[in-house]
Amino acid sequence: MIKASENDLRQLNLMTDCVAQFKAGSIPLRQLITTIEALLKMLGSLDQETRKRLREQWEILEQVYSYAQAMRDGRIDADGEKLINRAVTLLDSLLKPWEKEQ
Repeated sequence: MIKASENDLRQLNLMTDCVAQFKAGSIPLRQLITTIEALLKMLGSLDQETRKRLREQWEILEQVYSYAQAMRDGRIDADGEKLINRAVTLLDSLLKPWEKEQ
């Protein structure tokens, strides 16, 4: 497994918690997006490939949300839901190796 600094582990664990809250319906998509974005910006020494893969999934969430806001009065259609579910599942799997490791 790729090493992460203590700070990065905290950020990754916060992302894991945020994804879990979203999956449980405790937070809305917008909050998931803004939290993940902020935490991604705070990552320091995590390798570029992992950052890139996390960012790609965040970008999908952001694009679906932005499209729904601009073109569909905030409503997310079935295709958007599929994209969100896939991105959240991939985020979850990318974060799994670091879950609660500190």
